[in-house]
Amino acid sequence: MILYNGGIKTTHRAQDCPNVSRHFYNAQSWTKQLIEIRIETRGQDITNLEELYIKK
Repeated sequence: MILYNGGIKTTHRAQDCPNVSRHFYNAQSWTKQLIEIRIETRGQDITNLEELYIKK
C-alpha cells in the first residue's frame, strides 16, 4: 500500500480542490507508472526501483 499526501482538501472531491488537485493527479500518474512497470517488492523494499521513472 502506498499512501499519498498533498494538503488540506477544501472541496468534496480532491480533483476539484485548488489545494490538492495537482497532488491527486500526480498520485494517479505515479500509480499508473508503478502498475505499468510491474513493481516488485520484498517486504517493504522495492526490488526493481531502477526501472521506475517519473514522466514530467
